[in-house]
Amino acid sequence: MRGSRAGIALAVAAVWCAGSAATAQEPSRAEILRTLREASVLARSAKPPDQASLTANIAGQQTRAGDLLGALQTARSLRDPRDQALALGSIAWSLDRAGNLAGALEILRQIRDRAGAAYDYENLALARAWRKDFPTAVWVARLIGDPSLRANVLERIAKGQAKAGDVEGTALTIEGARAIVQGTRDDSRALPDMIADLVAAETAVGDPSEAQEESGRLATLLQEKTNPTSRWQLLQQLAVAQAGSGEILLALQTIDKLPPGWARATALSFTAVSQARQGDWVDGVATAREIPPEYSSLGTLREIALILARRADPSAAWQAAGDISDQARRAEALASVALEEAIRKMPSAIETLELAEAAAQQLNEKNAAPALRVIATTWAEMGDLVRAREITAELPDSQSKKWPLENLAMAMAERGDWSGAVALGGDQTEPSLKADLLWCAAAGALDRIEDEARQQK
Repeated sequence: MRGSRAGIALAVAAVWCAGSAATAQEPSRAEILRTLREASVLARSAKPPDQASLTANIAGQQTRAGDLLGALQTARSLRDPRDQALALGSIAWSLDRAGNLAGALEILRQIRDRAGAAYDYENLALARAWRKDFPTAVWVARLIGDPSLRANVLERIAKGQAKAGDVEGTALTIEGARAIVQGTRDDSRALPDMIADLVAAETAVGDPSEAQEESGRLATLLQEKTNPTSRWQLLQQLAVAQAGSGEILLALQTIDKLPPGWARATALSFTAVSQARQGDWVDGVATAREIPPEYSSLGTLREIALILARRADPSAAWQAAGDISDQARRAEALASVALEEAIRKMPSAIETLELAEAAAQQLNEKNAAPALRVIATTWAEMGDLVRAREITAELPDSQSKKWPLENLAMAMAERGDWSGAVALGGDQTEPSLKADLLWCAAAGALDRIEDEARQQK
């Protein structure tokens, strides 16, 4: 039965894609820009905090389409400096994506909210690291004003360098992060988190001796604390650092010193996920089961299932998700695993999706909605837009429909159905949702144009 279901689903996807390619509608740049201007006007009716992210997305796509002036007008329609920082950061990201780093940095220098600017520099640095332009990524990261965030971004860049085999670059970048952490005063409230992040990074890039030394600094800080709350926070961070450096037994021993509560639950969750990342998912699930009901192990088990999906071990991912006691959360976790597999184009996505749908069918409309929205998005990712629309139509409210509709609009435009993607937005009565779908349609059309340009080179 499962085999025939998979064959039918793939056949539907193939027919849809072939049909849309044959009747592709290519919008002009002017049409795309007109659509984005309409979205920008509609976004002014959105309520906080959705308005800021919606406006930022629109401004980013306007920049991408070549309308920098319109993008800046869109961004400056936001009055709160923090919201403006988000939108200007989106513009900068799009400029840098097009190869205009100087223009991107000029935009970031205009941001009045310095905390917001720091996160925009973070996004720019990590985008460069993702493209494996590590020297520029490190240079941009050093522009971040907040030392804690600057160290964290350098650590994440170092992980990317290590994966890319850049041994010398990794050592220099992690040393830069280490210098920031080691130069931070012992009485800094940010220090325990900074040490834990550094330990995890040093372990990831293959420097366990330094990781263990940093864990020792946390242990020393712990001895100086007499306030119970401060001690519990440091014990939690010490356990996180130990688990991150692969010292699972020490982490569990540290956790045993913590009383029941948030700090213990957090340390258990991090340790369980660390065990799964290190290949011991069975013990990771057992550790997750120790998390008290009021702090729920469900999110931890979902994260373990996703780790296993990324490792192309669907059977283990199903088992980890199956350990989730709440049926609605279990269905959503299975759907999330299916989406992860679909993004990676793994054949197991069909069977996982079938399990998720079966679990969702056992729930009432309200409880099934979180799983169904992921299921609909997964079908869109796999190319079966007909099935995605059918499931989206079953969702109970516009908030549940928002994410799958966004993915549908983008996928339709990517496959050449521009008028259908725009009509999907036009069908909506809520101005903010309509604006969301219009910018997604524009993004999909721009993806298609850029893909075609790359193929012609």
